[in-house]
Amino acid sequence: EALRSGLSGSLRIGSVPGAVPELLAPTLVSYQREHERVAVSVVVDTSDVMLRQLARGEVDLMLGRLTEDHSADDFDCVPLLGEAQVVVVRKGHPLLRRKSVTMHDLVAWPWLLQPPGSPQRGRFEAALREAGIQERLRVTETASPIAMTALLEHSDMAAVMPASQAAHYTRLGLLRVLPAEVPMRVPPIYLITRRARSLSPAAAAFVALLQPSL
Repeated sequence: EALRSGLSGSLRIGSVPGAVPELLAPTLVSYQREHERVAVSVVVDTSDVMLRQLARGEVDLMLGRLTEDHSADDFDCVPLLGEAQVVVVRKGHPLLRRKSVTMHDLVAWPWLLQPPGSPQRGRFEAALREAGIQERLRVTETASPIAMTALLEHSDMAAVMPASQAAHYTRLGLLRVLPAEVPMRVPPIYLITRRARSLSPAAAAFVALLQPSL
């Protein structure tokens, strides 16, 4: 009877926002069809925060990236999704009237960025330096996708996010992608697990559903 009705127990998933539309959401929907009795919890935050939670055993696995202050020897990492970073703004933003937008054009506008220490923030600041931009930006910091989306909707702020996440908000009619190239070298999103710990049956079944994405 247990085999017929699927697994039971709990599954705790950590994820960066960029992994939610293309990886986490469709996989989790399929997983819950097969394993209705598994109690699932999802935490969405930046990779540095998720890695600390994974190391403490507060999540079973995570979808994100390694950061410089975490050793690759402690984790098993499987690449899942590589994609470009894009700049997003609200519908009707003045910059949408332009056919192309440069990094220098963007300096004059306020920005929404992830907190210092997050991989995306570090790479965005590196892209500014490579473009020769030294001006101090007007920055509001948040790691919350809800806060970011709401603030973008009600202001002229700009933000950087993965293309799949931007496409999700574009389909909902909330945001628009600017015709701007962002010279950010961002590694792919990984499935990350603790090397010294075996996965629970519930977590192993979720990982198995991710395999077609590899």
